[in-house]
Amino acid sequence: MKKIMVTMSAMAIFVMSSTAVANGTQWELTLGVGHSTADTQLSITPSGEQLHIVSLDDSGISINTNIAYLFDKHWYVSAGYLDLGNASVTLTADTLQAGTLKQELTNIGPVLGNGFTLSAGHKFWVSENIALDLQLGLFNWKAELTSTFDNNTIATDDTGTDLFLSVGARYQVSERWAISTNWQRFQLSDTDVDNINIALSYAF
Repeated sequence: MKKIMVTMSAMAIFVMSSTAVANGTQWELTLGVGHSTADTQLSITPSGEQLHIVSLDDSGISINTNIAYLFDKHWYVSAGYLDLGNASVTLTADTLQAGTLKQELTNIGPVLGNGFTLSAGHKFWVSENIALDLQLGLFNWKAELTSTFDNNTIATDDTGTDLFLSVGARYQVSERWAISTNWQRFQLSDTDVDNINIALSYAF
């Protein structure tokens, strides 16, 4: 009986110790900033009208924050908020059908959205402190499309939920702190958007 009690006590201590270690690094908070660019195609409208680009701003400053649950040193799930910044375009066109062209311009402006992300990731450790990081997830986004034609501004909202891919490298500064850089690819309303960021993470 005493032997069983000692064994059970040892097991309880082991479980409590394991839980304490897991709880110590079970969650991770990440803050990041980066640069996003939309692959905008603006040469010809669906009606075939030739467009002239007066000004184009299809890039922005991105900001993200994430909270991740760490299953172990390799696997994790993450949820967060991402703002890819703002983009706009000003155009003129050689056309007599200005009303028709304005309607078409509504949906061809650059798309940089903001919204919530949910992903699963895996860290491939290449050394004690360096890891490659791969993520696949969903981006539930909303964007305001702003196009300007002949001094008239047309603004509409666009929304969607799309897959995204993230590939990065991570350096573990200490047991709790890490820095990383990531390349992310999104497709928002048939517009490819690339985002490159740097981030600081804290495990707790």
